[in-house]
Amino acid sequence: MVPEGSIERLKKKLYSRGIPQFIRERRPLYSKEDGTATDWKEAVSEPVSKVLDSAQRSRYFRPPLILAVSVVFFFLATAFGAFFFFGGNNIISSSNLNIGISGPTSIGGGEELTLQISVTNRNSIPIELADLIIEYPDGTRTSGDIGKELPRYRETIGNISPGETAQKTVRAVLFGQERSQKDIKVTIEYRVADSNAIFYKDTNYPITISTSPVSVLVSAPTEAVSGQSLSFSVEVISNSATPLENVMVRGEYPFGFSFTSGTPKPTFGDNVWNLGTLTPGSKRTIILTGVLQGQDNEERVFRFQTGIQSEQNERELKAAFVDVAQTIAVKKPFIGIELALSGKTADPYVGVPGQPIRGDITWTNNLDTPIVAGEIVIRFSGAALNANSISSDTGFYRSSDTSLVWSRDLPDLAEIAPGKSGHFSFEFAPAVLSGNIRNPQIKLEISAKGNRVGEGNVPQSVDASLTRTVKVSSDLALTGSLSRLSGPLPPKANQETTYRVTLSVRNSANQIGDARVVAALPAYVKYVGNTGNDAISYSQVGGAVTWQIGNISSGGAVRTATFDISFTPSASQAGSVPLLVGEQSVTGIDRFTGGGVTAISPSLTTRISGGTAGQEVVQP
Repeated sequence: MVPEGSIERLKKKLYSRGIPQFIRERRPLYSKEDGTATDWKEAVSEPVSKVLDSAQRSRYFRPPLILAVSVVFFFLATAFGAFFFFGGNNIISSSNLNIGISGPTSIGGGEELTLQISVTNRNSIPIELADLIIEYPDGTRTSGDIGKELPRYRETIGNISPGETAQKTVRAVLFGQERSQKDIKVTIEYRVADSNAIFYKDTNYPITISTSPVSVLVSAPTEAVSGQSLSFSVEVISNSATPLENVMVRGEYPFGFSFTSGTPKPTFGDNVWNLGTLTPGSKRTIILTGVLQGQDNEERVFRFQTGIQSEQNERELKAAFVDVAQTIAVKKPFIGIELALSGKTADPYVGVPGQPIRGDITWTNNLDTPIVAGEIVIRFSGAALNANSISSDTGFYRSSDTSLVWSRDLPDLAEIAPGKSGHFSFEFAPAVLSGNIRNPQIKLEISAKGNRVGEGNVPQSVDASLTRTVKVSSDLALTGSLSRLSGPLPPKANQETTYRVTLSVRNSANQIGDARVVAALPAYVKYVGNTGNDAISYSQVGGAVTWQIGNISSGGAVRTATFDISFTPSASQAGSVPLLVGEQSVTGIDRFTGGGVTAISPSLTTRISGGTAGQEVVQP
């Protein structure tokens, strides 16, 4: 029999006809007044605080308590920070570090500047390892050694206790343009205990350059006739109490100005002069000559800067003392003159010895009245001139002064109407140069004159002038020769013959630079080698033999070099005179004219120098 379980017992009780024994009595229900108003005008009978139990009241009032505590903490922290920030106890601040600078507010350029610098520590703790750093403006020089730049100065001060003041004296020589303001930057770098950080405080000290250490005076005309020679001077005077070293003048020329010459000659290019050292009160004068081209009433500005030469770039100024501008008005000449040499108007023109040069001179009446009794004269001069080569179809050659003259008797010059133009042609040639001529050139001085009728019918003379230069290039010559070293002569088919090639370069008047000779060997000729001249090289690609000469002095100098070749004729070359060395050419740069020069020597065959007829023909 299966034991009766609890579930079975429960079923019996549920379905029993009697009253179940497990039914419990009901708990009584309590009514509670919630105090809810029955009308909008009725008030709550009791406050909420009495309705809520203690746990609910605790949860309800906790956020205001936290907010109150936070507000109190914020005010306490703010007060604490303000106390230490404004009180400054044990806190370092650059605002409590005072830099005092005592010195002049202006100083003359080139004079020694003395500054008294004081550093006061008003912090409550000491500053350590303090350094004084001074950054000077460009052009500042070392006191006692004006040739040495002083862009930056650093000096150790050391430790400065609270309330202590450190003082330093610094000296320098300032340069700059007159009435220019310069800024000197003073910085204090320092550390504090128990910190690796570097702190600093800086300030600027403005100072005015009252006077320039030099004065520059430019003496030039206010007007210049277009196309005519113009001269003016630049005078540099020292105002400094101490010597000025490496004083330099740099010019800036306007468009249309062609520099002709300078006295003294420019140190670099045509616009930079190094005047060296100027002692107190001394002066230097530069005279410039050139030609100014332009339209009528145009203004051209010349600028000249004077200062100390830069150590980094010898052509530039490190510090400019003075910047002077000179304005020159361009005026149209009464008689305009233009000269073209072989179609070129550039000056100077480069000519070749013995080669004729065609000249074309054009003239124009720029007045609004006629010019009568006109005359044009060209005077030639220079050691490089071949006087016998001067000629003209319309002009008269006057041998007494080597001049070409177009006189007033010519119809074109008897009366020149306003605005009328015309031109004449002529020809001349440089001479073949000899070894005793240095830097050969020919000078052409052209003058045009006539008369115009002025007010009251009174004739007035008008004139114009023009100068041109012809630089004659050096007469470079190249010759090549051949001599037999070994082997059959005349050469025979299938048998080797060796030859020595001799190259000779002759130079006449001007020094030649970067000179070299190039010759090509045909494929059937073998390069054996040079004869101890390392400047000769051979390239198997193209078969070129190159002789790097370099510089060739003037005065008829001759340079010579040799190299050896071998030739084994083939049977097909029997009865011929084969080419052994192709055309040789020499090139270089003429140091006087600045242009390139070249010379050619003809090809070399089996015909040897000094050989008899027939020895050059290849035998079978």
